[in-house]
Amino acid sequence: MSGFFCLMKKIFLFFLCILTTFGYAQEMSDGNKKLLEAFNLREEKKNERVKAYLKINSTEKKRFSKDGKTFEIFDIKNGKPLYIATDNINSAKGTKTTHLYNGGSLGLSLAGNGYTVGVWDSGIVEVSHQEFLTDNEAKLVVENTLEVTNHATHVSGTIAAQGTNSAAKGMAYDANIKSYDWTNDGSEMVTAANDSENPIYFSNHSYGFPIFSDDNDEQNVSSENIGAYTSSARDWDNIAFQNRKLLIVGSAGNDGTTTYEGGMLPNYDKLTGTKTAKNNLVVANANPSFNPLTQELTGFPINSGSSKGPTDDLRIKPDISGDGTNVFSSITNNDYDNYSGTSMAAPNVCGSLVLVHEHYVNITNELPNAETIKAIACHTAQDDSETIGPDPIYGWGLLNAKAAAELISATATGGAHIKESSINQGDEFSMPVVIESSTRLSVSLCWADPPGPVFNPSLNNPAPVLMNDLDLRVTKDGETYYPWKLKLNENSITNEKGDNTVDNFEKIDIETPTPGTYTISVSHKNNLTNPNQSPLQLPKYQEFSLIVSGINNSLSTNNSNYDVFKIYPNPIKDGVLSVQGVNEVSQAAIKNIRGQIVWDGILSTAIDISHLNSGMYFLTVKGKTDKTVKFILVK
Repeated sequence: MSGFFCLMKKIFLFFLCILTTFGYAQEMSDGNKKLLEAFNLREEKKNERVKAYLKINSTEKKRFSKDGKTFEIFDIKNGKPLYIATDNINSAKGTKTTHLYNGGSLGLSLAGNGYTVGVWDSGIVEVSHQEFLTDNEAKLVVENTLEVTNHATHVSGTIAAQGTNSAAKGMAYDANIKSYDWTNDGSEMVTAANDSENPIYFSNHSYGFPIFSDDNDEQNVSSENIGAYTSSARDWDNIAFQNRKLLIVGSAGNDGTTTYEGGMLPNYDKLTGTKTAKNNLVVANANPSFNPLTQELTGFPINSGSSKGPTDDLRIKPDISGDGTNVFSSITNNDYDNYSGTSMAAPNVCGSLVLVHEHYVNITNELPNAETIKAIACHTAQDDSETIGPDPIYGWGLLNAKAAAELISATATGGAHIKESSINQGDEFSMPVVIESSTRLSVSLCWADPPGPVFNPSLNNPAPVLMNDLDLRVTKDGETYYPWKLKLNENSITNEKGDNTVDNFEKIDIETPTPGTYTISVSHKNNLTNPNQSPLQLPKYQEFSLIVSGINNSLSTNNSNYDVFKIYPNPIKDGVLSVQGVNEVSQAAIKNIRGQIVWDGILSTAIDISHLNSGMYFLTVKGKTDKTVKFILVK
């Protein structure tokens, strides 16, 4: 890593932690204000319903534990309790995260320093545990006080335990944790993502709605709502759409061996609640094994208890798999234990992606959107041996943090490309790439889709909930290559390549491309919608992230050459920012860390920013179909 990147990373994280010290305070966007108001009102009414039910049914417990799982009444539906529960099954790490550590094979020395991860769980973390005590700074902040639980302590340790017991070291062992219970997770997520001092970029949720509440006696989630796009899934899509830097990571659930009437197919269709959202990252539970001599990964069979997809509209869910079997981590009373379940797989992935995010910032000097990190994770996941391509069991495969970091590193030398851009209503984005060898060409597209429609409950409703249907295509010499999608058969769910009209992550793989020029294009069907734009604001647009791997330092675009686009000085102390390298008329805007526009206009060789407070900003420059973003620090 160059000295410049090291310096910029330190400055970047420094400003993230102490922005308000310089008088820099961000206001929450109007969309988030409305969202927070709605959540607060609904959560208040929900809690009142639970209290009223328990007052009438005094013998029932609001919260209880059984067989290693914690259950709590979340809401009252049709006069009956709806239970929420932890996603562990009573009982490690094969995602190659160690390659990113100090001494790892990539030479990156990543540990998550300066990052804070929000953890919502059945309770809060044991603050006094030795894995969260440090002489330098608070590693753990407790945001509410329901009760300290083993599950929350184990999950948080998997993410960020500092390694006092080396066998229990977390994925991002220098990161901090904000610990919450699960009661009011929606409003708290919005607040944490908009914290002006220390916003979170990752949240972990290792809980959900089990299909049966206890001992398979009574069905907790109706068959019509299993696999369906419910109001809770829509809520999380709304949070993600309004807070574009926040990646919501959740467990898939542990209903893999559960049977119920009305499922799409036997052994499939087990996802409930928030697991069917579009913009989050849902994690299945794999069990990696290694060669004892070489420590090379030899396989990662899925744990039988891991909940399987797809969604009712045949989206690829879960998105990805993590190591969640026999994970050794912290529990209460300053102790440790091995747990298994998607509850453990989710923090394994979440903590690992903190390091991927850190590496992205080091290389690009930019703060990525959540869909960029999600796209990197799915693009580089290690495919399982059972099915080539995606499936509703593993998703896109086992997280491969090493491959993710290598992809990011390759962008600096032209061996890969990661781009955040946008498409306007009626436009098409295109990009030619030149392939010089037969190495696999892979192209991925991901976007934060606006919240979709919640249909009336019906069994396995296949109607798509995708709002903006973007289309990824690769063409060469008259031949068109299409992305993967799932296919429902009479007795199984397989995959195929074709027009994907349901997923907001699409990937095209060309295994043995012939040398020559390929054109990557992004277009859209129907009209675009964007809740953050007023009804009269035109054109409507959709932002997206594009990833290309398998190229040979030959990437070009049909737009202005932003490779030579520079801004200086940066960091800047005075009021004039100099611009060099853009030789066409381009619309530009400067946004603060909350996405609010603080300056816009036609880009020139100098921009007066004397009106800006100290803090972190992003300069966005748009050409005809292309966009680039530069990171600015104002001292």
